[in-house]
Amino acid sequence: MRIKVPKVSWHHLVWFLGRIPKYIPKHIIIVWMVILNRLLTRVKLLRMGLNIDNDKCVHCGIEVESRDHLLFECGFARELWGAILALCGVNRRVSSWERELAWAIHCFKACMGWSCVWHLEGEK
Repeated sequence: MRIKVPKVSWHHLVWFLGRIPKYIPKHIIIVWMVILNRLLTRVKLLRMGLNIDNDKCVHCGIEVESRDHLLFECGFARELWGAILALCGVNRRVSSWERELAWAIHCFKACMGWSCVWHLEGEK
């Protein structure tokens, strides 16, 4: 017996049920883990007891490596996202994790998922 629960606002970003051909399952799982904040960052690895040097970001070496820092707050990530947005013809600055997720939920509803971006880019 399945219990019916309300869908989360981001379900269409991850679980689009194969409506888009050529999606990559590994990408979907990573997006799901990021949204749930289950990505294994250095902070989480240290908490788990793994023997790593420190909890600093692998890219900048200055700030603590959290999901938010790794994906949007780090200078390296900001430059990378800026270049990606420019290549896609999107003229805006990268913001915080919460704002970017809200933007993706709003913009990709019609598209039914992140893989749509990769699919559309492949058709150009």
